[in-house]
Amino acid sequence: MLLFPQQPQHWLLLVVAVPVLWYLVVPYQGIRLVFNEGREEMFAIEVRNVTKRYPSGKGVFDLSVEVKEGECFGLVGPNGAGKTTFIEIIEGLRIPDSGASFVFGVSSREEGVRSFFGAQIQENVPLSRLRVFEIVEVACAAYRDGFSVSELLEMVGLVTEKRSFYEHLSGGQRQRLRLAMALAGKPRLLFLDEPTTGLDPHSRRVFWELLQSLREKLGMTIFLTSHYMEEVEVLCDRVGLLVDGRFICVGTPSEVVAKYGNTVFVRIVVDEKSNLTRAQAFASVLEVVEQDEREGVFHIVSREAFLRDLGELMREKEVRLYNIEFDSGSLEDVVVQLTGERR
Repeated sequence: MLLFPQQPQHWLLLVVAVPVLWYLVVPYQGIRLVFNEGREEMFAIEVRNVTKRYPSGKGVFDLSVEVKEGECFGLVGPNGAGKTTFIEIIEGLRIPDSGASFVFGVSSREEGVRSFFGAQIQENVPLSRLRVFEIVEVACAAYRDGFSVSELLEMVGLVTEKRSFYEHLSGGQRQRLRLAMALAGKPRLLFLDEPTTGLDPHSRRVFWELLQSLREKLGMTIFLTSHYMEEVEVLCDRVGLLVDGRFICVGTPSEVVAKYGNTVFVRIVVDEKSNLTRAQAFASVLEVVEQDEREGVFHIVSREAFLRDLGELMREKEVRLYNIEFDSGSLEDVVVQLTGERR
């Protein structure tokens, strides 16, 4: 068998045939490859301009995001923001009106896309009459090349509880069992929907440590939704805030806090009230409160960007600095503020 063509005409045939086969086969399989500076790069999740509008007017609108393989991405936002719709589009459970989504390069509309991910089930599944190992057996039976029951029980720390009935498990143990079920098929991508809701603080932290350990061991990508902002800050590399079906911001938790959360409290002195007008006009100023009318002292609540503007005002001698304080906000502060501003 010849591994390489020996005649020039055979090389010509190869050069012509490969691009043609690529053109025919790749679209048929629903595969999308993203080229970056000549290198092949495939994202775990790629969403491009997805819109889904319901008769009520709600939905998701022109959403785009990329999640790298191995990343933990957090989706946050108030109830009704469109989180469930967005996730169902990625999972292939709901068809968008426009736009497209891909999981490891495979279109979400392709049946085979579901082989790439696992999803944690919710409480309403009737499991109370089954033992732990029986529940995991049911999950494993759905996959030909997944993890074994013993491997999963070892991973999530439920070996000693394997013969316990589901109804006798603690809240933390139930969540670990659901995680085992989601991992049964050796998924490259794991969807977690509010995984620690209802857990006490200790159980929540134990679950976080388990997730971090499994992510490092298995190299999984995680797509997480949560109403606990501390959970998002601990687990997620990046976070997207969804409000009324649109992304308000996307970035690392520290980037989002730095941009929207850090507050600077400045007290300034002005000789004339008219000099205050320019300071109030800056977009970085959130609030101006008069402290002492006779002394011309004003209290300004602002973003960090105001410090640059303040320097300009001081150089032009329009204001004098009285004092300055910083308050580093949290991700929860940012989410409450941004969602409140839009309601």
